[in-house]
Amino acid sequence: MSKRFLKGIGLQPNSPVENFEPDFSIEEQGICYPLSLAESTKCWSLASYLYQLEEEEFVSQLSDRWLLTWDELYRLLDEPEHLTSLPLLGLPPQTALIPQLSSQGSLASDDFKVSISGWRDPQSNANVQVQRTGAIVQNQGTTEILPEASWKLTGAVRQLYLAQQNEPGEVTNQIGWASIRKLARKAGAGMDGFLDKTVVIKPEKLRLNPRKSTLGDTPVIELQPSFEGQPDNWLESFDGAKQVQDRYRVTGDDGSLTHVLIEPEIKSVLDYVRSLPGRRVAGDDALSFVRNPYSTLGESAAHVLDAETYEDELAEAGIFFHRFHLEPKLNEAGQRIEQVNLTLEPISPTPQALIEIEFKAAHELAPLVHQLQLKVAAGMPAGFWQGYELELSDFDLRQLAGINDLLKRWQNEAAGIEFDSVLDLSLYGDRVTGIGEAERITSPFLVKEATENWLPKDVAALGIDADILGRWDPSDRTQFEAFEQRLDEARAAGDETVFLPESETPLSIAAAEQLFDAWSKKIAPVENGQGEQLEKVGRAVLQIGHNIDEPTYIQVRQAALRAALDATPELPVLLKPEVVLREHQLEGVAWLQHLFRLSPTDVSGCLLADDMGLGKTIQLLTFLVWYLEQYPQDQPTLIVAPVSLLDNWERELHRFFFADALPVLKLYG
Repeated sequence: MSKRFLKGIGLQPNSPVENFEPDFSIEEQGICYPLSLAESTKCWSLASYLYQLEEEEFVSQLSDRWLLTWDELYRLLDEPEHLTSLPLLGLPPQTALIPQLSSQGSLASDDFKVSISGWRDPQSNANVQVQRTGAIVQNQGTTEILPEASWKLTGAVRQLYLAQQNEPGEVTNQIGWASIRKLARKAGAGMDGFLDKTVVIKPEKLRLNPRKSTLGDTPVIELQPSFEGQPDNWLESFDGAKQVQDRYRVTGDDGSLTHVLIEPEIKSVLDYVRSLPGRRVAGDDALSFVRNPYSTLGESAAHVLDAETYEDELAEAGIFFHRFHLEPKLNEAGQRIEQVNLTLEPISPTPQALIEIEFKAAHELAPLVHQLQLKVAAGMPAGFWQGYELELSDFDLRQLAGINDLLKRWQNEAAGIEFDSVLDLSLYGDRVTGIGEAERITSPFLVKEATENWLPKDVAALGIDADILGRWDPSDRTQFEAFEQRLDEARAAGDETVFLPESETPLSIAAAEQLFDAWSKKIAPVENGQGEQLEKVGRAVLQIGHNIDEPTYIQVRQAALRAALDATPELPVLLKPEVVLREHQLEGVAWLQHLFRLSPTDVSGCLLADDMGLGKTIQLLTFLVWYLEQYPQDQPTLIVAPVSLLDNWERELHRFFFADALPVLKLYG
């Protein structure tokens, strides 16, 4: 990590460095290094690293020293990128000593106290006395650093003491001991007899643990709320109360007592679970909660229920929401529906087997269609059907209409009504999904049909918008006859205007008469004497899968994208000459430039997903500076980053490029 600083002081990374003991001091706030290190040639590597840590906001520079606080030190120790540079700091080794906790008074008394009474040596099993300054302990001439869990434990003990000074009482004692006990378990700390048997838990996260079961013949999902460290009889105590409590006293089978403190955010989730009879989910509303509890509970659930853990719980219980589609199977002649296959596709991060259900007759399919109609009308994002959880968030009215048409056709065929024409599906490609009545295809890639071309000039000049045309169907004889009656009434009353069909748009009588004449020719009414009009029979057409841009376009697009593999990078003029990009970085720049040239026709965006430390920042900055050089009059660029990284982006820009010519606007919000 410190190699990038070496060139600035005329040294190479492999230059020999004289071994030395870093000069630092221990304070309650952290470890301090004197600024005078920067003046010593033998300390150049440590000084450079401290400058780097200052830039990365691990270290703060005071008037005469650098301060590395204990919290920042432990954060630094968890950073893999700094692993090879940490020896420069000369940190003491980590101690094996284990803290020992003792107490005074009871949780209900104002004089309750918790303290670290000593430290146990795991080798000799003896308690030893140490001198502690911050996270450093000194024992028999040795200096060692506490493990992070032990350091946090000392902080929790201190926090309880301060809270008791401001607001003494049982609640403060319980909350403080709950935090201390959790950290004590992580640190492996010893506890006196009272503390060992006095368990106080304040859950921070919940697990719902959904489980499939049946109640009679009805499939249900049972929720079993749990949390880390919960006592054995927690669920019995939860179910035994008529409403969710702020505090539970749970007695164990061995006579132990556990205090469970319920915070408001935890309580809001438990309130919903408690409202379910027997903690069982049976209706569509409740199933919507299981599918996405965050939409029901709001922001509180996001802090209480971990999304990834919850998804794992659903998968572990075999609860999968299913996308689905129906496919008709025709007879050998391709004229009649023999059966309809329902395919259920489980939504899961790991592959799951598809579920196939066969409908042999129209009356078997009808209940499913009816249920879908009810659920879509109610706006349900999910719903039960015969024990399966159906995903409905991407199921729209157009799809429902297609399924209704399929059922209607099957019912008509069962009644002996067949289509007039039969098409051989084997003559067509695999995009043909079946035969049925013509379906209007809508897509943002299609231009609206010019259905208003038949309108008279005076009517078209009114600028009829798409909303009016969408309500008015010129092929509907009922609307035509209603307009004819409206026109006759307007003439008889001497009115000067008449409203357009299915709207409140006024039209002059003269223009209305022109519209009526043109509409009469378009609708072509049946001549008198032809007799009663026969019932309209749907024209059989091929039903095509709605992938309008896929069949040929995708091959062209793939070829265009693959050409990026052979692209040559164009480096910007403002790149500093001493900056040399690595081979994979050059390939990344060429890839970005190639995709940019394909946008927006073939590409609308991309994701640069190199591993940490491979130079994503310099690749993106190289591309952006190249873009600004090549297209100075084009749109500006925008980098969205966490507030803590804004300054880093600006520093990197000036480090790698002659950036004075590039105006940079830094915004916070």
